[in-house]
Amino acid sequence: MNSKEKMTPDEKWDNATLANNFIFYKVMRNHPEACKHLIELLLKIRVNSMEIHGEEVIDIDHDAKGIRLDVFVKENNRMYDIEVQVVNTKELPERARYYQGLMDLDSLKSGQKYRELPDSHIIFLCLEDIFKNGLPVSTFENICLEDLKTKLNDRAYKHFFIRAEALQKPTAIPLKNNKQHNVAC
Repeated sequence: MNSKEKMTPDEKWDNATLANNFIFYKVMRNHPEACKHLIELLLKIRVNSMEIHGEEVIDIDHDAKGIRLDVFVKENNRMYDIEVQVVNTKELPERARYYQGLMDLDSLKSGQKYRELPDSHIIFLCLEDIFKNGLPVSTFENICLEDLKTKLNDRAYKHFFIRAEALQKPTAIPLKNNKQHNVAC
């Protein structure tokens, strides 16, 4: 039995971090400015007006695998899915592909042109270096394998952020009930 299993519910709560899906969802949903700042910080972009959909579920057919997006954000001509990934399931690249496809499927109405698809960003906040490349960030987009420079320009991006050791130190943030809670990624 490990030390987490021996903790009381209060002790588990006191030791919870943003890596806990419940806390991550609540912080992003109840503090849209924090969600906006996180997207801007990670992607180095300016976010204007946005709409947060917490734990968005996309089902396409009764026997097809649906998805549940941790934090789904729409902004003008861009959409973001932010996922906290505590465990390396060894299939995150395929999961990112599937999520991006289903998000796109749900983005166009009948009669719309494909160029009207919004830019799509799948963001995984990972606790482990899933690619074992030592990089704090790995961003992927479709590129021609023959010349390695011609981009497809489909505006579909997959970002994997690996928690840096510097982020392990908890930081106190005020929550709506005026209590402070220590959070760390």
